[in-house]
Parts: sequence; C-alpha cells; structure tokens
Amino acid sequence: MKVLFAGSFNPFTIGHYSIFTRACKLFGDKNVFIGVAPNVEKNSCSLERLRWTINPLSENVVVIPEKVLTADFCAENGISYLVRSMRNATDFDYEMKLAAWNREFGIETVFIPGEKSYENISSLSVRTLTQFGKSIAKYLPELVCNRWISKPKRIIATGFIGAGKSSYINAFFRGKHNCIDMDEVAKKCLSVDMRNSIKSQITSSKLDSACFNAAGQILYDEILKMPKNSIIEASALGTYARYNAAIRKLYDDSVIIHVDKFHSDKDREIDEGFMKSVLAIQERPSVVDFTIDTRSQSIMEIEGINAKALSLLQSET
Repeated sequence: MKVLFAGSFNPFTIGHYSIFTRACKLFGDKNVFIGVAPNVEKNSCSLERLRWTINPLSENVVVIPEKVLTADFCAENGISYLVRSMRNATDFDYEMKLAAWNREFGIETVFIPGEKSYENISSLSVRTLTQFGKSIAKYLPELVCNRWISKPKRIIATGFIGAGKSSYINAFFRGKHNCIDMDEVAKKCLSVDMRNSIKSQITSSKLDSACFNAAGQILYDEILKMPKNSIIEASALGTYARYNAAIRKLYDDSVIIHVDKFHSDKDREIDEGFMKSVLAIQERPSVVDFTIDTRSQSIMEIEGINAKALSLLQSET
C-alpha cells in the first residue's frame, strides 16, 4: 500500500520530517512517498531543486507535475492514500476542505497530528530567517539543511564496475561538458605504494580504513580543484564515503547519478578474479538523486533525467 505525503516543502522542515518518519512507522519505509507539489504562492525555486534537497532522506521523493491534480497523480501511480498533517485549528479548517475535495476525486486522506513543539515552525518562517541571514540549522533535518544552503557544483556518475558508466558519459556528456575520470585522477595523485596497497586490500577483501580515509581525503581535495559543473566518473564513491567524512560531504553539493546498467561496448582488460573482488567491496552511495538503467528506461527517458540533472547545476539557491 503506497501513500503520498505531498506539499510544497520549500523547504522541508523538521516538522515535515516528523510526519514523514511517523508515516513510515505506520506504512513502512518503502511505501511512503514524499511528493513535491507546485504552489505558485510558495515556490520560488524549481521543483527539481526542492526534490534534490529532500532526496538524502529517502529515494521515494517525487515531483508532482504542474497542472496535474494530486488525486489524479495518486491514481496514475497506484497510491492509495494521502498523508497530511495539522498543526493547529487554522490548519484544521483548510485541511478538512482539502480532504473533502480529494475524496471527491477518489483519494482518501490519513491525518497525522503535528507535534506541539514544532507548531510554530513553517517553511515560510525558515525562508524569512534565511533572508535575514539567521541560522536555520535547527529547523531543518541536517541532510536537508546541507543541500538547502548550497547549490550543486558538479554531477558525479557512480556505479559498480562493469555497469557502463564510461559508455553512459561518452554517449551523453563527452564533448559537450568537462568530463573527468577519477580512476585517471587517482593514478596521478595517489602514490604507487598507496595504489598497490589498495589493490592488495581489494583482492583480500580486507580494507584498511586508515588507508582508504587518507586516499579519500586526497581525492576529495582534487575534486574541489575541478572546474565548476564538471561531470565526474567516480566508481568507488560509496566505498570511499564509508571511510572518509570529506567524501561524504560530496553528497551535499553534488548531483549523484547511479548507473545500475548502461549498454557498454568497452573492451575490458581487467582480470576477472580482481573484478569479482572489486564488486565484493564496492558500496552504493547512501544518496542517489537519479538512477540510470537501460533495462527499464528508454534513451528518451535517460535524456530527460540528464536534462533534470544539468538543470540543477544552474538552479537558484
């Protein structure tokens, strides 16, 4: 049973997060979707950027297209209920009328009362504090706040070895954008001894956290030097992020594209045994903004994803 917690979420506050987590307890994490809905009066930035700010909290963050009724969106996507919240008596009157209209169009509403301690926290109040240069950290979930106050600086295409990352980048970005392969960067900035040590650890599946932390810091410093809006291929982003806090910070100001599968015509010369060892230790990034998979997506759909990712690099703060 899928449910939708919809709102303008400009930004997504700790009050919103409380409702979301409680909904997850009721319906299950995988069944609760956060829907960023258009609101002319509230939204001053793109819906995709708002989705990007919330995405570290859940992969179930969707954009409800403009001029599409929320109830119709639910019907088209197999969503059974709307989740809404009320903070006070003023909200009650508005929400009851909205629930009646949604019922008119075939979707019921489940109400989760807001917590008293969050009653005065609203997206509007957070935006107002931002305008006056006040700290907003305590009013937003940390992962949301990190993205809310920043702007994407780069696109990182990651994925497991053999997923087709290079072919994906070559097909859509090479020649049009500044494309960088972190494997080539690593060969230049990591010492031979460090690279040999990492290779030995991968083969034995016994990773030295200190070594990966040190290598991760070097690679992070190199990424910060890269031109703005670069497209970076970083195979082991999730693995390095496990050991290095600096690499994890890339999730805050990067658009993360995870390549599950893209047709590759690359002639690999990697030892099959070593390839299996790499797959055994590679980790998926904890934050994924877009997923590429030619088994379920057409080229047109992938081009649409690319357009959304690129638009975030030019989006307003």
